[in-house]
Amino acid sequence: MQAHMRRYETSGLTAVSYCHKYNLPQATFYYWRRKLSLIEQPAFIQFQEIKLLPNTDAPIISIQYGHDITVRIEGPVSASFIRELTGC
Repeated sequence: MQAHMRRYETSGLTAVSYCHKYNLPQATFYYWRRKLSLIEQPAFIQFQEIKLLPNTDAPIISIQYGHDITVRIEGPVSASFIRELTGC
């Protein structure tokens, strides 16, 4: 199916037209397109702005992974700790 997905991407055809041309069930095509796109997507890390709380010099760092996970660090931390935490 990976070969089909690569061929589809360069074909210029709609998904429906591609499935018809190669006699693929549309449900199967969409299933594999979604499955393979999830496998091939590189993980990304989105950092949020560092904000200081009033009356303190300790920074708060929020690191968000996707939409579900946020890591919040309060106080001074080293750059090496952040690199280790994020895998960068």
